[in-house]
Amino acid sequence: MAKTISLFLIDDTADGRIKCTIKGRSEIIFRIPRKDLNASKDLQYLNQDGVYFLLGEEDGQQKIYVGQASSRKNGKGILGRLTEHDRKKEFWAEAIAFTTTDNSFGATEISWLENKFCNLAIDAKRCVVMNGNEPPPGNVSEEKLSELEERVEFARLILNAIGYKMFEPLKEISPPKKILPPPADAEEIFYLSREIRKLGKKISARMIRTSTGYKVLAGSDVSPLDDEEHLSARLKELRHSEKVVDGKLIEDLEFSSPSGAAMFVLGASANGWTSWATADGKLLKEFQPSEPQEISPPPVDAEEIFYLSREIRKLGKKISARMIRTSTGYKVLAGSDVSPLDDEEHLSARLKELRHSEKVSDGKLTEDLEFSSPSGAAVFVLGASANGWTSWATADGVQLKNLEG
Repeated sequence: MAKTISLFLIDDTADGRIKCTIKGRSEIIFRIPRKDLNASKDLQYLNQDGVYFLLGEEDGQQKIYVGQASSRKNGKGILGRLTEHDRKKEFWAEAIAFTTTDNSFGATEISWLENKFCNLAIDAKRCVVMNGNEPPPGNVSEEKLSELEERVEFARLILNAIGYKMFEPLKEISPPKKILPPPADAEEIFYLSREIRKLGKKISARMIRTSTGYKVLAGSDVSPLDDEEHLSARLKELRHSEKVVDGKLIEDLEFSSPSGAAMFVLGASANGWTSWATADGKLLKEFQPSEPQEISPPPVDAEEIFYLSREIRKLGKKISARMIRTSTGYKVLAGSDVSPLDDEEHLSARLKELRHSEKVSDGKLTEDLEFSSPSGAAVFVLGASANGWTSWATADGVQLKNLEG
């Protein structure tokens, strides 16, 4: 069943405070950067009972602290607890607050939710959980348990939608696969067919693999509808260029990943490995080599390279970097730019030391450097707080968050 998620940019910027709700539901989530904590005193919902998550990067590791707040104890609810942590805990750069529009969470509910989210974070293994002890779940009736489980799922749905996956289990990443040589016969043609309800018609396209990527063939349909949330500026520009006339691609067009090719055709987020299939229904993912290849820098498969590009106003120039995924983490490649500016409020001592070590010369990384999280890699490059899942993208504009569960 479709759901409408509303995002309100409180500070008129995607990097500031965000209020998130689902139409017809009472759950409400706030994203509060630590630097904006003092400005959040006018947000009345933060004076209520609820749970919160402190998120940050320290020593190259993504960290989380799960807590609960009761207005009955401190008179200031969630905001009161965040203010206390601002004085006592150093690692966090932003907070997520979870409450309800009708202030219906009581002591029993927030104790259970704190325990649930803490265990989800532990099981997901994406972050180091900073809670010293496992919070007690409290005594919850069977009826109340069902209600709270539903609330947790809605909270996870919202968090996923805005790029926070700290409660979602990390999928095991396979080493890069070799791209097969160009197809020799029609069996190697892959097809994509999707019913677009808003158009009231089916979109069909054809693609072949080449030695350098994935080529969408001339004559393929291209949906005129754009999913603004998931399409990069580059893909959007390409879809509405002179290469597409009356909804048809007029010349072959190559992409570095099958997902990029699928998103070009559909105008929406898509998994290329399962979207493309042969005429007899065999999915593209079944054609990947079964024997894993050793990872050897630089990477042999361009699909596995992720790019970060950000205009730094204070420098008056653009910072660009490249990264690959490995079996143990996320490796920023030698030659990547490293901003010389440090955000003192959000950089750990370890990251600051690394950014100004012998590994960086004249604003360039001199050797490959691995991090345990994509956010750590992004913060290292930019010298400021960053969400790695949305900062890194393929050459086709597919964000990292769309390639990992």
